[in-house]
Amino acid sequence: MLATGKATWDEALLLFLERSGYPEESYHTFSYSPLRDDVGVIVGFLCVVSEDTERVIGERRMATLRDLGSDPSVVRTARDVTAERLAGQREATLAGFAAALAAAGEISEMLTTAAREIAAAVHACQVTTTLWSSNGSPAIAGWPRSAHGHGVPAPVTEALDAVRHQPAASITLLPGDDGASLLAAPLDGTGSSAIAANFPAGQPVSAEVRELFSVLASHLAQVLAKARDYEQARTVALTLQHAILGPTELPHGFAARYTPAVPPLEVGGDWYDVVPLPGGRIGVVVGDCVGHGLPAAAVMGQLRSASQAVLPRAPGPAEALADLDTFASRIPGAECASVLCAIIDPAAGTVTYSCAGHPPPILVTARGDHDLLDEARSLPLAMLPANWRRGEATASLVPGATLMLYTDGLVERRDRSIGKGIAAAAAAVAERAHDHPDHVADHVMSAMTPAAGWDDDVAVLIYRHPPAPLTVQLAADDPSCLTVLRARLRQWLPAANIGGPQATDIMIAVGEAAANAVEHATAGRPADAAPVQVSLTARADPAMVQLTIADTGSWLYPPADREDPAPGTRGHGVVFMHALMDDVTIDPSAIGTTVTLTKDLKS
Repeated sequence: MLATGKATWDEALLLFLERSGYPEESYHTFSYSPLRDDVGVIVGFLCVVSEDTERVIGERRMATLRDLGSDPSVVRTARDVTAERLAGQREATLAGFAAALAAAGEISEMLTTAAREIAAAVHACQVTTTLWSSNGSPAIAGWPRSAHGHGVPAPVTEALDAVRHQPAASITLLPGDDGASLLAAPLDGTGSSAIAANFPAGQPVSAEVRELFSVLASHLAQVLAKARDYEQARTVALTLQHAILGPTELPHGFAARYTPAVPPLEVGGDWYDVVPLPGGRIGVVVGDCVGHGLPAAAVMGQLRSASQAVLPRAPGPAEALADLDTFASRIPGAECASVLCAIIDPAAGTVTYSCAGHPPPILVTARGDHDLLDEARSLPLAMLPANWRRGEATASLVPGATLMLYTDGLVERRDRSIGKGIAAAAAAVAERAHDHPDHVADHVMSAMTPAAGWDDDVAVLIYRHPPAPLTVQLAADDPSCLTVLRARLRQWLPAANIGGPQATDIMIAVGEAAANAVEHATAGRPADAAPVQVSLTARADPAMVQLTIADTGSWLYPPADREDPAPGTRGHGVVFMHALMDDVTIDPSAIGTTVTLTKDLKS
């Protein structure tokens, strides 16, 4: 007898399938309804594809069972569900296609993703998309990547170029190579983009495939148009943001880092600036407007422009802030902005500063000791009473000192006092007191980044005062002479704000000069002669570095008949020096040779 338990239901289902004549995997759905203890109804729905007509028949079969041993009484109904099936498949394909495009990032990635999805949907062996720039050069993306890495077949490029000026949503079927077929369509109707699908020989391109290709191409065109509009707007926004931000190319000895609190903006209410002044002096400004995002950035841009204008004309930083007070009082939203203005005199080794409600600069010596420049403090911009004047103070910059200006976002935290934050920032600078300023800036940002990320704009400006000259003197017959000399120079260069290719050039040139001094100054000397001394002296300022390699030996010219043990490998040291340095002077004499190397640090 029939019952509602699972075991009895499974038995009844197997009997129904056996009697209906179709395998179990043919059915899409089943249902079972007991009428009473000895009678039940099973309903099954299946799809059958007719190979001769390529139609899809949906068949519904209902069977009434009285007991498990009897034959089911089957009632059959059938109807053509081809259109419904294709529509469902198309909707599912389009939904997956839209989701894949939404997950793509840049336009190039989106086009590659679209090509991959369209190739799978229409069973094409290759899909190619092309974007033409304003100057007519094409940018090609497609699927599979390997096929496009070896160049796109000529029929495909010709098809893309032929259809790109056609009206949007038009589809063209064209012949390809060796009996292949091409479906091509424009993506925007303006001639700037097109897509083509390549079908192998022997694979017919049915009306359903053409319709599906048209639907997918049309959707891609809409997404591409939005993406290009976004990219254009983003480019404009970034250009304007970069225009109001601080300089990207800083003078020698400076490093800066900037992090806005509101992504995806690249600017906020904080700013920094470095302004060259007469007499080799350098004006520096770090400021912080009230608020975040675009409103604060708009105010920041105006204040930064004003500070660039007033600094070269003001006698000192206090007068520059007084001029900014007047300017800020006329700009909505500029009141209460905090600003630190300073003038660095590298020749005198001083920094003169004035502070308008801003955190104090941190000055770290080469030994790692630090001080806060906390004098000459006053209220933020446009907050000073009419009868008050802003003050200024001067601090000494000892050789190798590091000066850091920053905004409060670097040191302020909700769970600690600002004093502890400033102390932590000073310790981070002291840990890298001998490193290149760029490395110092990276370390400070890394050490001070909150676990949850920045919740305020951050601007950091670092200046490294030139260190004391480097002086090294060693005996030329000491086997470690060249090793020690190079090591001392390699340590001194970052402290002198010299790194990257400039440091590499200097190391190579000095190495060649020192090696020549050791080899030539000691060759042929009497055994009882005093040991030859080799010395290196290096001096740096913000504009140039000068290095002197001297020895106390005698200059020896190689004899004309000397055989070179390694032809073609010697005699290039002087050539290297001239190629790597801006100026090379060699002064040989009876009591020694002096080589002077000069490199321009501004280039």
